[in-house]
Amino acid sequence: MLQRLLAPQMLTMVAEGTGQDASNVLVALNRMCMGSSPLLSVAAAQAYAGQLLAGVNLNRVPSWESQQINNSLWALGELQLKDNRFIRAAVAAAPKWLPNTNPRQVSQAATACAQLQYRDEHFMELLLQRAQQLLQPSRSKGSRSQVEADKASLIAQLSISVVLLDMRRYAGAARKLVADFNFVEQSGTHPSNLRRLWLFHSWLLEHQLLDGKGLAGLVTKQQLQQGAKEAAEWGDKTRL
Repeated sequence: MLQRLLAPQMLTMVAEGTGQDASNVLVALNRMCMGSSPLLSVAAAQAYAGQLLAGVNLNRVPSWESQQINNSLWALGELQLKDNRFIRAAVAAAPKWLPNTNPRQVSQAATACAQLQYRDEHFMELLLQRAQQLLQPSRSKGSRSQVEADKASLIAQLSISVVLLDMRRYAGAARKLVADFNFVEQSGTHPSNLRRLWLFHSWLLEHQLLDGKGLAGLVTKQQLQQGAKEAAEWGDKTRL
């Protein structure tokens, strides 16, 4: 049954369909190779995703909705499938879809770039600018606590993406996001975000970037200590 659904002719139909069709299948392929009893191997999921993307008309990508593009980028990042044709098309269309993104979607895009080591300075600049806009007070769906948690995750994710892509040019813009969010007054920051902030802090200090103080004063000592502990337990500093 699964082989029939993922047959070449079916993937061609999906590729020639809507952005929603393609992104749904890419996300599904990623999920099929997760868990303790995966339906597909990672290699098989990568192959199917590659076949699907090979049939996508890249000229139609700019018409995709922001969620469709971000879900697709997220799936490629999780699958470790660096399809530069699709990524370049999505990035080139960013001025059209990025203004419609929410914090989670911007985080997805930044995560995918870091996972795939896709280093595009202009795109990173656009992501940082969009994040700055999203920090401004606005009417948002969901509870205030969830909105603030999404913003904290966005800032932490962008910060670690700048680190993993070694984009020192954007160290100041990333640190400004940390300063503007005022983590000092945030008591419930998720441990994974504190880990990312500590890694960003350590990277700033290691390379003596900006004023050489890292995130000192922008996050509390307790937050940095907890972030360092989380990083030590996490082990691999290159993982998001």
